[in-house]
Amino acid sequence: MRLLGSLASKKYTLPVLAEAAASCPSRAATATGSGTVVDSSTFVVVGGIALALLGAAFGAAAATRNTILRILIGLVFGGVLVGAAIFGVMAWSQRRFTPRLFVAGAGLMLAASTIAAANNWPTLLAALPTVAPLPVAIGGVAATGLVGLTIMAVLIGLALGAVPRRLSRSDGLPRRDVISLGAAAGLFAAGILAAAAWLRTPEWAVTTDLAPLGTLAPIVQVAIGPIAGLLTRMAVILSILTAIDRATSDWTRWRATSCAALALVGLLAAGVPAGSHYAGWLAAGLVTAAGLLAAYVALLRFDLTMVPVALGTMAAIETLSRAVQRPLPVVLIGSAIATVVVLSVGWWWSRALGRSRGHG
Repeated sequence: MRLLGSLASKKYTLPVLAEAAASCPSRAATATGSGTVVDSSTFVVVGGIALALLGAAFGAAAATRNTILRILIGLVFGGVLVGAAIFGVMAWSQRRFTPRLFVAGAGLMLAASTIAAANNWPTLLAALPTVAPLPVAIGGVAATGLVGLTIMAVLIGLALGAVPRRLSRSDGLPRRDVISLGAAAGLFAAGILAAAAWLRTPEWAVTTDLAPLGTLAPIVQVAIGPIAGLLTRMAVILSILTAIDRATSDWTRWRATSCAALALVGLLAAGVPAGSHYAGWLAAGLVTAAGLLAAYVALLRFDLTMVPVALGTMAAIETLSRAVQRPLPVVLIGSAIATVVVLSVGWWWSRALGRSRGHG
């Protein structure tokens, strides 16, 4: 807390960053494809706070450093999701939105997360506070959880519904190439994440995932678990890549800045170090950053409808890799179902983006 207080008293405070952004109006405004000028000072503030927290993290103790990194990761990716949702509301008001993708994304996210939460009832029941009567505690947890899941689903739906209008109006690649190249990108991403996990995780931190044991139906938890993560990744990654695609105007300008932004996203995607294993975490972050940058520059930027296929393939490989550990007999069946589900979601979403490209 003393560290965060010292940050608030120095030059990294929010008012100073906001004042710096406001003092450069020519750089704090970005023109959208429709000719509307959108104030980008908020992104300057968020970026400044993120860099301040990243610098402070390496000057703190191990526990405090990991806490700051968690705050930084939540700030960046949460800020991207909230910003994309706000843009989606603006696009919807201007009839530059795809409502059916909003309904599909928000509905699927709410259904999957609600089923997972209900299936996790034994664990939630064990964690209830004992200072209140049981019916009151159950009602409070249920109401709070439902509100939180609904808000998250709406944010993801708004972010996904705004994507088609931001895609290039060109026809893009043929559907067969989108599927094959997207699957190849997903295999590449899965290999990058596996290498990053190996670098980031020391031997003493390697554990088997036994979380399904605490659920009512473990096979259901394994089968639907990857859906929420896939939709969240899809909303965040598509929002970032469509913004970079618009900012660079098909990779003709601001390439150095965009490469730096992608590298920062890849670095933060490595997560938090295990204990004080910072060398491995940094190596994993650099590998992830290089992989994301290479995938976008060499392949994804030519047709962003490949992104859902790539993410679905990556999620399927991750699911199968957990099944190899076989901590439970039901994991193999649940993983097989989850693999089919995430591949189907990725394929459907890529097809829907291709059909809705350039219009709502």
